[in-house]
Amino acid sequence: MKSIVAESVRRPPTFTPLRGAAALAALSASLAPAPAANTNFAFKAEASVQETYDSNVYLQDVTPHFNPALVHPGAVLAQPLYGSFVNTATPRLAFDYQPDDAFHAAVSYAPEVVIFDRASSEDHVTHRGVVNLGGQTGALTWEQADNFTWIDGNDYGLDFGGPGMAPAIGGIPTRDRRSAFIYRGGLKLTYTLDKWFLRPVASGYIHDFFTQQIPNVATPGFAGYDPYYENYVDRKDVNGGLDVGYQVLDKTWLVAGYRYGSQFTGNLIGATLNGVPLHYDSLYHRLLVGVEGQPTDWAKLTTALGPELHHFTDVTAPKFNRNLVAMYIDACGAFQLTKQDTLTLLAKRFLQPSYASASVYNDVTYNINWRRRLNDHFNCGAGFQAYEGDWAAPIIRDDWIYTANASLSYSYDKHWGGELGYSYDFALSQFPGFAGRGFTRHMVWLGVKYTL
Repeated sequence: MKSIVAESVRRPPTFTPLRGAAALAALSASLAPAPAANTNFAFKAEASVQETYDSNVYLQDVTPHFNPALVHPGAVLAQPLYGSFVNTATPRLAFDYQPDDAFHAAVSYAPEVVIFDRASSEDHVTHRGVVNLGGQTGALTWEQADNFTWIDGNDYGLDFGGPGMAPAIGGIPTRDRRSAFIYRGGLKLTYTLDKWFLRPVASGYIHDFFTQQIPNVATPGFAGYDPYYENYVDRKDVNGGLDVGYQVLDKTWLVAGYRYGSQFTGNLIGATLNGVPLHYDSLYHRLLVGVEGQPTDWAKLTTALGPELHHFTDVTAPKFNRNLVAMYIDACGAFQLTKQDTLTLLAKRFLQPSYASASVYNDVTYNINWRRRLNDHFNCGAGFQAYEGDWAAPIIRDDWIYTANASLSYSYDKHWGGELGYSYDFALSQFPGFAGRGFTRHMVWLGVKYTL
């Protein structure tokens, strides 16, 4: 296969931490020829509009059983198979500044305005800001990546009923329409010495919900008919450590790493043990081995896996193992199969506190995505994702959401472009006593983008 990657210096890769589709997109883009460096100032402005049909706004397939008179004040009823058109508008401003090799700044801001035709409670504006800094001085390379998200949405959650209560994995799409602040960021310093490199690292994640918490209390005489209000729980994760890499091929490194970290959870109303709030705060050690780089001219990899040893430091539920060993996986690969075809693969697994209950779960993602360049104007693609939430004992709960998608994109010129897409979700939940948490969901969208 013909190489499409420009020759680079013999320097270890420094990968920005990304998740899900963002990681796949970045890896795919990394196989394309790099643009010429801009050593001054570059400004970019663009705007996009999109019309989407969502067949299941509240992620409910089964008609819920509850007494409407018991709905919590301020809460929204989650109705089954409730479809709506969704109107989205997203302006975006970005600039790059690079006076020299030692410093580079890339800053962007994009407010995404989302309006539902038939579900005004779900209207929201998601403000996304990115600040990426970096540079290179001799053998030292540094990166500081910061992603800020503020969701200006409903301050109240949804009321669900039996037999399913909240949907599989808590209903992430409905969660991400509610008021919240999210930060993800990291710092990396890479020092190269011949075939070795040392890379001190630090990263942080903050998820702060602004929604109202309401207690779920059984109403006498209405057993099984009480609405279930979904509360949200703040969570944080910070860690730091060191990677050591050794070059085994021209552009490929074997890497060993260590992280020491801390996870924190907020209070969940009603979740107590003998009057003391349940908290799944933990300290953890993470041991990693992996491969990073470009072993061939048509493939790029970044992989890290190893055990995590968690020690939970606060009050947890009875029979919960407070010294828990979990598997951590963070692996991405991009493969240029032909001049027109790119295949990207992703696998992630990590333990984190639940955002909707007093518990912890393994967050697991497997993703495959294919993109084909049809000609100078058209590209098409298809993908499949399996997403799992696997709760730690003594909770018996294992949720899966399978998503298939396909899209066709069109670029008229350097200013105008568009995309037509479709996705299908199929969710299953293994949670004894709570049948009906699974759901199906169709989404069709048409979007247009203009770039200055």
